[in-house]
Amino acid sequence: MSRITSWHSNPSVPRFTPPPGAVDAHCHVFGPMAEFPFSAKAKYLPEDAGPDMLFALRDLLGFSRNVIVQASCHGTDNAATLNGIAKSNGKARGVARQFRSGLDSMVREAELAELEKQWAAENERIMRQYPPQPLAAPDAHATPPAIEHQPHDPALHGDDAPVMTPKPDIHPDPATAEVAAPTPVAADAKPVPPASEVQP
Repeated sequence: MSRITSWHSNPSVPRFTPPPGAVDAHCHVFGPMAEFPFSAKAKYLPEDAGPDMLFALRDLLGFSRNVIVQASCHGTDNAATLNGIAKSNGKARGVARQFRSGLDSMVREAELAELEKQWAAENERIMRQYPPQPLAAPDAHATPPAIEHQPHDPALHGDDAPVMTPKPDIHPDPATAEVAAPTPVAADAKPVPPASEVQP
C-alpha cells in the first residue's frame, strides 16, 4: 500500500480569526512512521505529520488548543497520540480509541450486573410469595382413569359437529362377486317361437 498525503503542504491564513481560547476539537497526528508504526489493519498509510507540524498549523489557523483524536491508521496503539499530547506543553488533550471502546464495555457490564441484581431480587420475592409445594409420590398400583365417551348432543355441539362412529364392516355381495359363465349355444339350434304362435 502506497503512502498518501492527507494534509496541505502550504496552508494559507484564514480570513476568519477565531476568538481567544478557541479549540481545534478534532485533529490527528500521523507517525512519524519510523517511531510510531501504523497498524497492520490500516486502510490508508499517510505521510508523516507529527506533533510539530500539527502545532505549527494550530498557530497558523489561530487556535489556542487541540483535541488530538486517535487516527484509525494507528489502530488501538495510542503511542503517537500520547506523544503529541506530551509535546503540546499542556495545550492538547486526546481521544483514545482503546479507552473509548473499553468504556463502552464497562458501561454494558455495569448495566448487565444491575439487571441481574434486579432479577435476583424479584425472583426472591416471588419465591417468598409462592413457596414451592411438595409433590405427592405417584401410586404405582393405581388404576388409570377410564376414558368416558360422551354421546353426541346437537344442543351442545350443533348439528354440524363431527360424530365418531364405528368403522363399518363391509362384505362383498355374492351376487356380484362371481360372474356366471355364458351358456354355450349350438350353431345349428333353431330359435324357440313364443307360446302364442305354437299351433296345437
